[in-house]
Amino acid sequence: YTVNLEQLNVKLEAFWSVLWTCD
Repeated sequence: YTVNLEQLNVKLEAFWSVLWTCD
């Protein structure tokens, strides 16, 4: 199991975007 750091970063950005939008 290898973590694609770039892909993980994209998911984090999307996650924070959702939080900011909900706020």
